[in-house]
Amino acid sequence: QLKSNLLDPYGPFLKINALRTIEPDSTFTLMVSFTPSSGSLYNELLAISAANTPFTLSLQLAGQGVSPAVTMDTEDDINFGHVVAKESVTRTVSIRNNSEIDVSFVALLDSLRRDIPPLDRKLVVGNQNYTGIVVFDVFPTAGTIQPGEKCNLNIRFQPDHPSSWMADCLAISLFGLPYRRLNIMGVATEGLLYIDGYDEYRPKIESLSSPPLLIGAMDPNKSEPEKNIVVFQSLVSENGYSPATRQLTIGCSKSPSLQGKKGGEFTFEPPSNIQPLGFTIDSLKGNMDIGGAKTVTLTWRPAIGCSPNEPTRGSIGLTLKSDTTIKYTLLLRGFIVTKLHELVQT
Repeated sequence: QLKSNLLDPYGPFLKINALRTIEPDSTFTLMVSFTPSSGSLYNELLAISAANTPFTLSLQLAGQGVSPAVTMDTEDDINFGHVVAKESVTRTVSIRNNSEIDVSFVALLDSLRRDIPPLDRKLVVGNQNYTGIVVFDVFPTAGTIQPGEKCNLNIRFQPDHPSSWMADCLAISLFGLPYRRLNIMGVATEGLLYIDGYDEYRPKIESLSSPPLLIGAMDPNKSEPEKNIVVFQSLVSENGYSPATRQLTIGCSKSPSLQGKKGGEFTFEPPSNIQPLGFTIDSLKGNMDIGGAKTVTLTWRPAIGCSPNEPTRGSIGLTLKSDTTIKYTLLLRGFIVTKLHELVQT
């Protein structure tokens, strides 16, 4: 009857089969597994003895853990930018195995994992599709990479409705241990053209009860342009008022179905009504290609006699034109402050 000492239950060595009785002139095969948790050298003593005998067979178990040498072709988060709703765009991330052993991996999105508490999942997972189809998808989700080879993870962004707050997180693990987390984000637009950089005046909440109307999108039942706010803060000091600048990004969303076709253009109204108030715009018109964008700088220099107790109010029209025409009214608000305050922008 064979027996042995107990191995460390938290160690890398594990007896797979139980010790049994050996009949005369027979043999017994004992199987021991080695599962290291790090790239270290491990040693442990296994003593096997027989009942009612003074003889002990001592075996020195030794093993070297090898840390996988793996690299990825990106160190940054994955931002799909602006994509037209109901179209899909794919990005590829490569994992290369530079070690001498096979490396197994698993890639899972936080929105699909069940081991994350719902409250923690909301910290990185943004709005989801109305249809129930995932906003972001990854393929393959698991596999083995041979030494010297690489595996391409195809990440797809496929929104089914306009939203500025679509996000997820891709968790990559090697041999069951966490390796990298990549934040994934994207903006789905209703039309081809969009504008960013104005100030937030609604909470970042969407309801499934009815499709939301994006700020910056034209309501087909309205004849008036959508109004967006741009706030300027001029810092007062002993030397007077400092100029305040804001930047708007006007661009064309990515659209695989329209790739290679003409993008769009933007045009501001003549600024004659806002110049006396101290507002200026560096570029009144421009063109954008598909997937491209232009940055427009707006500056406010408080006019002489400007009251520090009242905001300076102005407005100017902006027209975006591509396959459709969208009109906006930018509400310009200038404030004289003694301390700059953080603005919530979209």
